[in-house]
Amino acid sequence: MRNYLVVGTAGHIDHGKTRLVKSLTGMETDRLKEEKERGISIELGYAYLKLPSGIMAGFIDVPGHEGLVRKMISGCYGIDLALLVVAADEGFMPQTYEHLAILNLLGLPKGIIVVTKIDMVSDNDLSILEEDIREGVKNSFLENAPIVYTSTATNMGIGNLIELIDSFSLSLPVKDTTGPFRLFIDRVFSLPGFGTVITGTAFNGLVKKGQSIEILPKGVTSRVRSIEVHYQSVEEAFAGERAALNLPDIKVNQIKRGEVICTPQAYKPTSLLDLKIELLKGKKNYLLKHGQRIRFYHGSNEVLGRVLFTGLGEIRSGETCMAQVYLEEPVVAREGDRFIIRSYSPINTIGGGVILDPYAIKRRKKTPLNSVVNIEDSVSRYVKILNNEQSFMIDIPALSFLSQKEEEEIIKELLNSDKFILLPSEKPLYVSLNTRFEENKLFVKQKLQAYHQVNPHSPGFLLEELRNKLTGLDVKQFRIFIKHLIDSGMVEVNGQIVRLKGLKAVFSGEWLEGRNALLKLIAENKLSPPTIKELVEIMEKQGWKKDKLYNLLKAMVEATDIIKVSEELVFLPSVVESIKRELMAYLWKKEEISPGDFKDLFNISRKYAIPLLEWFDHQKITFRDGNVRKLRNKQR
Repeated sequence: MRNYLVVGTAGHIDHGKTRLVKSLTGMETDRLKEEKERGISIELGYAYLKLPSGIMAGFIDVPGHEGLVRKMISGCYGIDLALLVVAADEGFMPQTYEHLAILNLLGLPKGIIVVTKIDMVSDNDLSILEEDIREGVKNSFLENAPIVYTSTATNMGIGNLIELIDSFSLSLPVKDTTGPFRLFIDRVFSLPGFGTVITGTAFNGLVKKGQSIEILPKGVTSRVRSIEVHYQSVEEAFAGERAALNLPDIKVNQIKRGEVICTPQAYKPTSLLDLKIELLKGKKNYLLKHGQRIRFYHGSNEVLGRVLFTGLGEIRSGETCMAQVYLEEPVVAREGDRFIIRSYSPINTIGGGVILDPYAIKRRKKTPLNSVVNIEDSVSRYVKILNNEQSFMIDIPALSFLSQKEEEEIIKELLNSDKFILLPSEKPLYVSLNTRFEENKLFVKQKLQAYHQVNPHSPGFLLEELRNKLTGLDVKQFRIFIKHLIDSGMVEVNGQIVRLKGLKAVFSGEWLEGRNALLKLIAENKLSPPTIKELVEIMEKQGWKKDKLYNLLKAMVEATDIIKVSEELVFLPSVVESIKRELMAYLWKKEEISPGDFKDLFNISRKYAIPLLEWFDHQKITFRDGNVRKLRNKQR
């Protein structure tokens, strides 16, 4: 059984929503001076009541004014039970219809119709009103909902309404709290001595005091210092609860309504989504065209975007279809989330629906959304999306907000299929089609073989150049791909160089002669070899061209024949290793060494001492402390 319930009011302006909440809870929800002076709600209001069963009910009082529908949507997103408020002396009004349509599109499971101000009309008027109400809620989720008649002036019907809310609370399903946390922010303010406080309805998972959180889409991280649920300090807040989180290290101007508090790394902002859109039926026949600009409402956020139809050019009022939306700002969504769309100008609620895939693949206008299936069949949906021929490697951040059981089921299904390969990494999980993955493995193999045949003296191909040859991979995906190739024994990586495993640089003919000549020159003065410039000048006198010499020296560095310690100096690896051993022995005994001591120790000039010391610093063997070097990570 759940121990918490979120109830939201809805209805036309001045139909008594705020007074109803006050009669139920004893709490005033109008907080602003302007609200009290004008007698209307401008901001969302919140109040709490302990029901007879012991369940805590949080009430969200939404504004009824036509110009404040955005805040109404924000307040009703994630509620468990709706109270559609209708004033007895006015009946169904424009905002009553609009609010009912929004509740319906948000997929509310249950609701109660509350008639207010019954002390202002006759019994005969109430009978007529009931017929009008039943006609108004026809074909909606409230079609068979109970009607409770109330008066806040006399408190008539308030007790019955509380009992009815309590009975509904006992039948509502318990929300899943096993997945990562997600809360849509609807208020941000600062309290003296506490700092920034945000409030919202926890939509998924749970959050604990002291836990790290991430604010998306900004990507800012923070820590929860304290949590309040219905004005009581608690250790944790669960999905379905109204919560206030104290984030002391975040400034008020760093965060705003519409953003999301969530478990770090669990969610990924997205701007392209696959949707199931339903346009409202209405007196006016509305036409929604491909590419049309809309207002997209999700959670507590309003974002501008454009609707993209696949296979269609437009849809009309009352029609339903699959579509995509490209948003001008990212949202933090998951499959199954509900949304509302309103026309850009003039602003009217025109429809809504459900998000099928929050991480959609861009499709051409004439390509049907055949990869989208019933959202309840998550496994099949992921398999079909991954089977899209445009995909080489896809991350599935959607997996990260599923429960552990659901995630394990999807992974098991993919592993049992011979069509896919799962690539080891931290979340998000990366998956690739076997056929496309093998094609790219073959491409890499052929590319490295061809390069080695043309450049046998080179130790391998630059990793960054190889990444540029592969389409559709970001840096992280490329790193995961290369790791798989290394683990499978196909390639080996040395620094920024990749080559087929077992292949080595081969110097032959003129290149071999030049290599041997350079090695001899460097070896003749092991601790004080010629500079690169001097080596080139010596070899030029023997008929070598400057450009070719620099390419040869680069190949020798890549092949580890020589070590480049600075832009001007190269040494034999054996010499560098010998210096390293003697230096470490000295530092182990003496603790520190100055440039002068280093010069004396190896009998070299400053020209060689400083570049060598800086190279050892760069290799994290030593570190500079003032004018001396000390051994890094010395075991004591």
